Amino acid sequence: AALTEIDALLSREPSDPILLRVRGMTLYRLGRMADAEAALRRAVAAAPDDPAAQYWLGATLHERGDRAGARGAFAA
Repeated sequence: AALTEIDALLSREPSDPILLRVRGMTLYRLGRMADAEAALRRAVAAAPDDPAAQYWLGATLHERGDRAGARGAFAA
């Protein structure tokens, strides 16, 4: 249900970095890592200095087995 609400908000504000981050976090928690990565990459592109977006991207990359990518996201 949360994902449906987030997507409705994103339809009005498709580049909102907080909504993109929350969408990625939600997808992560649902175990949909490929979708989470895509949303979090968009969040990081929209707000590269957002440490929470970088953290969640790193966690997602780690779960997907991309250790080097995770280290890079965590370092950022």
